[in-house]
Amino acid sequence: MLLVMLSNAAMAQSAYHGGKGDGYASAEIQNVVLGINPGNKAEQNISIYPNPAKTNESLHIIQSDAKPYQVEIMNMLGQVLYTNKYLSKNGTIQLSDFKPGNYLIRINNSEFNYVQKLVIVNP
Repeated sequence: MLLVMLSNAAMAQSAYHGGKGDGYASAEIQNVVLGINPGNKAEQNISIYPNPAKTNESLHIIQSDAKPYQVEIMNMLGQVLYTNKYLSKNGTIQLSDFKPGNYLIRINNSEFNYVQKLVIVNP
């Protein structure tokens, strides 16, 4: 009976056609919540625009709270290419020094950490 259960579990996987390996594909999981803190009701609304942005434009950052925050722009290898601290709700970043490509922009202060993909294209 135990042997039948193991056999059925192995058959539940979908066969993978193409490529090298054992012939079975693993599942891909997206949008997983790793933790929820229902006691923390604070929300942080951040707008970053335009996105995608052109290299001859400025990137605008608007947050709902007037607390100081730090902005970092990183390449896809995690190397920090830009960092600056802002003391007001609004921030502006000139994009003329950036090459077209995909980046990550991180905005954080003592209460939040926000990360978003940033796409920069040719004008």
